[in-house]
Amino acid sequence: DGIPLSAVMERRDKNDFFAEQAQDANDFAKADSLFRLAVQYEPLNELSWYGLAVAQMQQQKLKDAIGSLQRSLQIYPDNPTAFTMLGLAYAQTGDAENGIAYLNQSLKLNPNNPLCLQPRHRQQQKGDVATAKRYMDIVKQFQPQQK
Repeated sequence: DGIPLSAVMERRDKNDFFAEQAQDANDFAKADSLFRLAVQYEPLNELSWYGLAVAQMQQQKLKDAIGSLQRSLQIYPDNPTAFTMLGLAYAQTGDAENGIAYLNQSLKLNPNNPLCLQPRHRQQQKGDVATAKRYMDIVKQFQPQQK
């Protein structure tokens, strides 16, 4: 009859919601813990994996953040923001090559991505890897927000 049907489902796990609130309050340890619970409950929720990665990056848990971002991208591989964060995480670990590669992947998915339009990316695209690596050194200076 052309009338869309809808259903109301009870939300049983709200850890992702509370994790986002903790992140908004700059309580990244609490956000980390709550996002971990959220991904245990719903392992295919790419946004919870992404949120977990952000909380981990803010705590300088870079290897964990890289793993969480990779999991998020396994679920939703066309997320330019996740590729940007993955590139930044690699840059912070000192892995400029992977940092550049993931930032460029983000740029392919979203050519207007403001982070990816910065000079380091233009230099790398021109083939000037040395200059791009110097720009990546600037990225490594990213300081997490403090509570």
